[in-house]
Amino acid sequence: MSDPMQAVRGLDRARWMTQFGAAIADRSMSQLCMVGAHDAATHNIDRRAPSEYAADAPEALVHIATPLQPAAHRLAADWARTQEHSMRSMLQLGVRYFDLRVSPRGPTRELWLTHGLYSMPLSVLVEDVASFFGASVSLGPTSPDVGHPAAFPAPALAANRDVIVLDVQRLSGIQAGYGSAKIHQEFFRQLEPLRPLLLKEGQDQTTPLREFWATDTRIIVLYPCVLACAVHLPLVLPRSSHHIRSEWFNRNEARDLLRCLRDELVRRRNSIMTALVMCGGASKSGSLDEALPPPPDAAAAPDSDGAPPPEEGGASNGAALDNDERETSAATVSESPRTPKGFREALSSNDALRQLHILQGVLTPSTADFIRMLMSPMPGTARKLEDFATSVNSRVLTLWGAHAGVSAAEVAVHPKLAHVPLDGRNVLMMDFFTRGRDEATGLDSVQLCHYVNVRRFGPPASTGAIPRPLVDAARIVGSTVVEGDETPVVATISTNVTPRASAAPDGESQEPPSRRRAAMSPMVLSPL
Repeated sequence: MSDPMQAVRGLDRARWMTQFGAAIADRSMSQLCMVGAHDAATHNIDRRAPSEYAADAPEALVHIATPLQPAAHRLAADWARTQEHSMRSMLQLGVRYFDLRVSPRGPTRELWLTHGLYSMPLSVLVEDVASFFGASVSLGPTSPDVGHPAAFPAPALAANRDVIVLDVQRLSGIQAGYGSAKIHQEFFRQLEPLRPLLLKEGQDQTTPLREFWATDTRIIVLYPCVLACAVHLPLVLPRSSHHIRSEWFNRNEARDLLRCLRDELVRRRNSIMTALVMCGGASKSGSLDEALPPPPDAAAAPDSDGAPPPEEGGASNGAALDNDERETSAATVSESPRTPKGFREALSSNDALRQLHILQGVLTPSTADFIRMLMSPMPGTARKLEDFATSVNSRVLTLWGAHAGVSAAEVAVHPKLAHVPLDGRNVLMMDFFTRGRDEATGLDSVQLCHYVNVRRFGPPASTGAIPRPLVDAARIVGSTVVEGDETPVVATISTNVTPRASAAPDGESQEPPSRRRAAMSPMVLSPL
């Protein structure tokens, strides 16, 4: 199968890593492109019966909203809920990175997942994850499963080789008399049923998936307390810059957010580029071209005039992204006997080449937005976080799809760059991840990440039947990316992957996707 779009049509969302099989066996989680869910466990926050404010709620918001019950609580629920699907559903729909906040609740200090309001107990998440990997556990207060490893059938793990990331980015509610030590102890007690699937000795986010599969590792847990992680090594990783980069841009305007996302993608790409340039010191001349690995075959080399071979359809960096001449992964490069020592060292020690990189494609309403909405709501303004996500997700996906690989000019100067992964895309974290589509391809978030992976690593080893629509009869609303144009796009989420044009105002011609991309992102590195 040479057409990535055909691979997308055969996407098995619930088992997409398993479906890839040998094509990604030597890759790591830090090299794959995947969808992340921001404040993943918030689907249970209900404006009709909102819970009390959690420990992570802004203090100013609590003071203002408390006298204004219940209207303030309903509005708080609208802004706290960032996902519409349960953990179990998101796993089935292809999400593999989960952003989590944990806080103790009530006199019993039971650990709950939160985002300003309490959503659901941590135990429910553990049950959902265990179920996804084939084990049935019940974590009620008197259940014998609490604090004991669950039994995961070998056939179930063989049939499900997908790996997920649980990123506990915040712990809240540490109080006098019930300090951090007790919270950490309770967290790992709740996590115990998943122990057989957690990291083994020497494993982290850079471990090849082949090794994960051989040792039944299916879950990477990132935890914010370094000391607690040291006690529970090697099961979890500390949430440090050595393992993850996840910058919160705190922007409440779409244009500002897109600018930050574009700059971050360019920054990450440049960080990787800098690490590779520094490797030049290992070669006699110190040149980048000598420090980089050779092309995997002569067919992928540039023409005699120094220009890279053109991609079918007119793109200029086909050597970097074409399936038949695709880039060599960092893991493969590091094993090449012709690779300079400095390059191998950079691959193993440089954070830019190791980190899980989380691009936070989310708008953040300010406390002032909340107060304004509470006191004097204006017609046409966003009434809940879902409105923010609906307005920006298509543009975020289009930006994500546009930034890939190296430029044609760089490949012309250093041909071997065409075979080094300089693509900074790893995890795209979104609110309401089913909303929005890439304007150029018509793909939703999970499909787009799958498309990128196919372009990088080749087609999956096995392709299932064409899946059913992601969400039956669901409708999404996005926006075009033409500057100054806020024309809505309404589409049904389905497996139709033909490019989807947005409606143009009367009397105006619709610009092609390439023009729309250029208008939004003048710093685009290269097309998909």
